[in-house]
Amino acid sequence: MILPITRAHQTRTAAQLIAALKQNIAPLIHLVNFPSLSINHGMVVFDGVETGRGFEFQAYDPNDPKQPTQLMFDRASQTFFLPANLYWVGGSLNIIEIYRRWFL
Repeated sequence: MILPITRAHQTRTAAQLIAALKQNIAPLIHLVNFPSLSINHGMVVFDGVETGRGFEFQAYDPNDPKQPTQLMFDRASQTFFLPANLYWVGGSLNIIEIYRRWFL
């Protein structure tokens, strides 16, 4: 990564994820807190809904395949949040869509 991840980028990413899901596309995302790398992980987003505060996404986490993982996006702070789990203490992080389909 050369440039920092902006809040505007995160807002666009949340909107793009919802748009992809409406087209029955399951985007692959990268979860990161660069430059600290307190998280560096991938998930597949398979569902999402708009809420009063932003968006709530359901994702497949290969580190916890038995149940969906909830990922939230808060519109006011323009920030994604992931609850605590076995490898993450919980809190804000950045999302980058890394793959949607073999052609864009």
